[in-house]
Amino acid sequence: MNHEAITMLARSIETGAADQPEFVQSVMAGLQAVFPDAGVDAATLTSAEAALALAERAFPAWRIELHGQAVSQAGSWACTIREGGTRDDDEVIGIGRGATIPLALVAAMLLAAARHAQGYV
Repeated sequence: MNHEAITMLARSIETGAADQPEFVQSVMAGLQAVFPDAGVDAATLTSAEAALALAERAFPAWRIELHGQAVSQAGSWACTIREGGTRDDDEVIGIGRGATIPLALVAAMLLAAARHAQGYV
């Protein structure tokens, strides 16, 4: 997938309904295309553990930051994934948002992958 398609997929995650079967199928197909060797799990969109496991395989040793408010219903989460921890000059950084932790993390991973697809390292 090119960087525009990956970015569009990430933005759809930020605004989409994870309980809709068509949405889930579309996102899972996109994730498998973007991360073909990472072993995308079906629970990636609903389980924080599965999303973190994908991040570990797709972006080993990268730093992940989550910000949000723990509420019983879907909240608003922001996630940043970057290779460095303190540098402000990382060329590849993903900042995603979502109603749940897994959605925010997946959106961030996709946005980082989109930067890679643009040729940044």
